[in-house]
Amino acid sequence: MSTKKYLVIRSHESEFPSPITFQKGDFLTVGEEYEGAESWDNWLFCSTSGQEPGWVPGQVIERFGGSSGRALDDYTARELNVLEGELLVGTRSLNG
Repeated sequence: MSTKKYLVIRSHESEFPSPITFQKGDFLTVGEEYEGAESWDNWLFCSTSGQEPGWVPGQVIERFGGSSGRALDDYTARELNVLEGELLVGTRSLNG
């Protein structure tokens, strides 16, 4: 497993207290693909039972056609609360 170190240059506190979270094998309803000025490619708006909907990287979704899909991996859209100067270790990066 490849890791990278990141230095936090600006503090951040998440504004999303209940991000979409699911486990490998969970069924998903797949909606629109993100389109915006940020050019974030391959992000899909998804929902699953008991969760608030949210944006999910396309690589963790097996599509069945239409709006049906299944999670290929565990995933959470939880944002980190960080302080300037903290050092983070990243183990996986998807779509920026």
